[in-house]
Amino acid sequence: MLYYFIRPFARFALLAFCKKIYVSGAEHIKSDRPVLLASNHPTAFLEPCILACFLPVPIHFVVRADFFKTPFYTKLMYSLHLIPIHRQQNSAYKDLKQNFDLIEGMQQKLHQNKTLMVLVEGSASIKKRLRPLQKGIARLAFGTYERYQREDIEIVPVSVNFDYPSRARLSPMIVVGEPIAIKDFLPTYKVHSGKAINELIQVLQSKMQQNLLHIENEADDELVEQLLEIYRNQYPVRLFPIFERKNDRLLQEIRLVREINQMPIALKQHLKTVTTTYFDALNAKGWTDFSLVARHRRWAWIGLIFGSIFYGIGYLPNFFLPAIAKKIATKKVKKIQYFAPIYWAISALSYLFYFLLLSMLAIVSKQLIWVMVVFLMPLLGYFCIVYRETFDGWVATRKVFKASEEAKQQLLYQRNKIFVAVSSVLQD
Repeated sequence: MLYYFIRPFARFALLAFCKKIYVSGAEHIKSDRPVLLASNHPTAFLEPCILACFLPVPIHFVVRADFFKTPFYTKLMYSLHLIPIHRQQNSAYKDLKQNFDLIEGMQQKLHQNKTLMVLVEGSASIKKRLRPLQKGIARLAFGTYERYQREDIEIVPVSVNFDYPSRARLSPMIVVGEPIAIKDFLPTYKVHSGKAINELIQVLQSKMQQNLLHIENEADDELVEQLLEIYRNQYPVRLFPIFERKNDRLLQEIRLVREINQMPIALKQHLKTVTTTYFDALNAKGWTDFSLVARHRRWAWIGLIFGSIFYGIGYLPNFFLPAIAKKIATKKVKKIQYFAPIYWAISALSYLFYFLLLSMLAIVSKQLIWVMVVFLMPLLGYFCIVYRETFDGWVATRKVFKASEEAKQQLLYQRNKIFVAVSSVLQD
C-alpha cells in the first residue's frame, strides 16, 4: 500500500524539515487490542504525519470526507490509511447518511486490533490551548463495544506541542499518555450512555491537557511566547540526535505556562510590561533575544568560508524545489495553521519525484560517480540547512558583537530581570 511506501521517505523529510522531534510514551500503544488515539490539532496535517512516521504501529486516520471527491482521490486516500467521515456542519443530509456505513467500517478495523487516530478538537488551530473535545471518539468506542462486545478498547491521549508551529524547522514535542480503558465506564454506560460519554470526554480532556502547553487566557499568549523564547535561548538544545524519545524540556515549559496561568494579575501585568519593553528595545535595534545571548565566535568565519564550498555544491541541486514550495505556500495559504504542513508536503513530494528521476538517470548512465553524487545529494542538502542556520546565527550575533558595550549591557540587564523571574517560577 502507498502508506508503507511513503512512510520511510516522509520520515526522512520530517527529519530535515524539523529541527528536533520529541515523541515520548509510544510504549502505551499496544498492538493486541483496539486503540483509538485522541490527539489535539495544531496544524492541518503535520501531527498525523509525524505520528505515522515515529510511532511503532500502523495508524488509520479519521478525516473530513470532502477530501474524497472522486474515485481516484478516494482510492488514493484509502491507500494512505485515511478514513472519511462527514461532519454535520460541512455536509448535506444525504452525505451524513453515509456515516453509518463509514462508522461501521471503523468499528470493524478496531475489532481487528487496528489503531485509529481522531483529531478530537474537530478543527486546526496553532493557539497553545486545548479546545473543547468532540464526543465522536467516545461514541465510536462505545459503539464498537456494542457491536463486538470488546471490553479491551483503549483511548490513548496524545498531546501535540510545537515550539513555533507556523515556521519551517519547527520542533514538535509529542507525549503519548497512559491509555483510558472504556471498561471502566461500562457500568455507567449500561445505565446512562450520555453520562458515560461525558465522563469519558472529561477524563480524556484532563489527561491531554496534562502534557500540553495550555495558555488559559488568550491575553497572555504574547507574554508566554516571549518567556518561552527567552527560556529556549538560555538553554539551547543539541542539534543531534534529531529524534528523541523524551519530554524533559516540554515538562519544564509546561511548568512555566502553568505558573503564568496561576500568577496574580498585578504581578503578571508587571512582567508583561517589563518583557514587552525588552522585546521592543530588541526590535528597535534589529536584534533578537538569540543574537543578544548566543556566544559570538569571532573566528568562525574561517570555518564558514570553508563550509561555503560544500554549501554551494549542495544548494544548487537541492533547494530550487523547496524554494518554489515556500513561494507557493506563502502565496496560496490563507490560514497560518496550513502554512508549515503545506510547505513541507510540497517540498517533500516534489523532492521525492526529483530524487527518483535523478536516481534512474544515474543508474541508466552506468557511471558510478553519478550514482554516488545522486545518493550523496540529500546529505549535502541537510548540510546546507544546518550551514545556513549557522551562518544566519553568526551574522546575527556579530551585529550585537559590534555594538557598544553600554547598549548590550542595558538590554542584558533587562533580560536578566525577566530570566530571574522565570527561573524562580521553575524552581518553586
